Amino acid sequence: MRILRELYPHTRTEELCNILNRSASSVYGQAYSHGIKKSQEFIDYLLSLEAERLKKYGAETRYKKGQVAWNKNVKGYIGANATSFKKGQLPHNTKSNGDTRLDKEGYVLVKIDHKKWIRKHKLVWEEANGPIPKGHVIRIKDRNKENFSLDNMELITQAENMRRNTMHRYPEELKKTMRALHKLKKTIKKRGKKQN
Repeated sequence: MRILRELYPHTRTEELCNILNRSASSVYGQAYSHGIKKSQEFIDYLLSLEAERLKKYGAETRYKKGQVAWNKNVKGYIGANATSFKKGQLPHNTKSNGDTRLDKEGYVLVKIDHKKWIRKHKLVWEEANGPIPKGHVIRIKDRNKENFSLDNMELITQAENMRRNTMHRYPEELKKTMRALHKLKKTIKKRGKKQN
């Protein structure tokens, strides 16, 4: 550890690896865990060396005035080939209309057109009752997102849905407890961030 403290701030890591007979990740890990950093003077020195290297070798590889790019008039990096997609062609794993998947909230989605998916309970409702009026939503009564029975669904306004989803529907004692719990979680999260 003494050698690392003395040499790390002003020595290349590759040299330290040879001196300490350790891998680069081991040297970096030890330095990080003990708060040892490269000195600003050493960093400036390395940056000046890199600038000189780029000045010398970069000039040789730069485009010269009037030089034409090797890929001028080439479409794409390598151009089209036998395995390239043709216009309108879809990938082999494209879902067909009627296929299903789950969204991030756990609702079942049904594919009804190219890149168009709809929640299954909404589709079932609209097939039976027509389009959902503006400002309304379909609510699943038993909250089972896989129960698509019409008698398990109800059409309600968005305002009513919001009221049912907020804590204002609960008794005052329970609301106080919910607020206290929320405050506690927020404090724990804040303290956790400070420790990190």
